[in-house]
Amino acid sequence: MHPGDCFRGTTFDRHLQIILVIAQAARLACVNATSFGSGLDGDRSCVLKRGDHATILHDSCIVYERARLVRIEDLEKGFERGLLEHLDPLRSSVFKRVIQGAIESEDTPGHIVNLLQSARDASA
Repeated sequence: MHPGDCFRGTTFDRHLQIILVIAQAARLACVNATSFGSGLDGDRSCVLKRGDHATILHDSCIVYERARLVRIEDLEKGFERGLLEHLDPLRSSVFKRVIQGAIESEDTPGHIVNLLQSARDASA
């Protein structure tokens, strides 16, 4: 699993999930996209349009307030059990917009912003 990789639930949560950054202690940070009108569409730091990913059919936003750390082992188990499915990764240009939105959004949890800024600084 790598930053920009995508997945979704097969039964309970079909929203596009995006891996933002790999963290320490075998965890990663991820965030989901949702269509406007879902009640979680207040943050317009990054709007995804049809064509930005195969699963995006309408204008959608990234729900940065729900960005979270997940154990890689738990995701791997979800894939093995068929509860999660791998999707095509985001194109680099789209992923850069998602990351920039995460850093700029007031809704992104501070520890996630810190991880993203550290990763960006390390690659500079």
